[in-house]
Amino acid sequence: MDDYNKLDNETLCFTLIGRFMFHWSVLETAVDQALGNALGLSYMQMTVLSDHIKFMEKLRILTGAVTLATFDAAQRKRYHATVDSLLPLYRDRNIVAHHQFGPLPDKRGVTFFTRQTKKTVTLNEEFWAEDDCVARFNRLSKAAQAIRELSKSLEKDKASLADLFVFSSLYGAKRELNREDGGSWLTNLRGRGLLDREDDHVDDAES
Repeated sequence: MDDYNKLDNETLCFTLIGRFMFHWSVLETAVDQALGNALGLSYMQMTVLSDHIKFMEKLRILTGAVTLATFDAAQRKRYHATVDSLLPLYRDRNIVAHHQFGPLPDKRGVTFFTRQTKKTVTLNEEFWAEDDCVARFNRLSKAAQAIRELSKSLEKDKASLADLFVFSSLYGAKRELNREDGGSWLTNLRGRGLLDREDDHVDDAES
């Protein structure tokens, strides 16, 4: 743990906010990469897609990926809980990102000046002590690791089902091109010498 005792109140406040956003960025990167892995996207496809999807939508997609995977009931429940556990962290992130904050005299930590302006107007102060912030850093780190483990499990699940679904998953333009060519795209690749006939696919006919 960093020795925050050497910092004055103002420096401590801004240091804690910076550390929080660092840990948040690590977590969101893990979520983005898990999303890309779950959807079978390339790195650049993942980058473009995740840049245009709100965080809550990313969590919904991950939840759907867990539901569609062939996990047993206990695994599915555990991984759904992993995704749901990010919601309180996202609430904290929104406080940091959208509300004024600063140090207050004789308080070691961060004070946020929060507001709600819907049917009623509410102005509040929310204080995160130094120890509270450190606890949040730890939760963010553990959450990022849990998402990485979830992503690995999804990837293993996809690998085990790849042969089963490789042809039945053709859709849209891929399916139309397959039909227009009068045969599967794998047959055409083999005919052009671009694919070894001794590959893993026993039958490349469309199912």
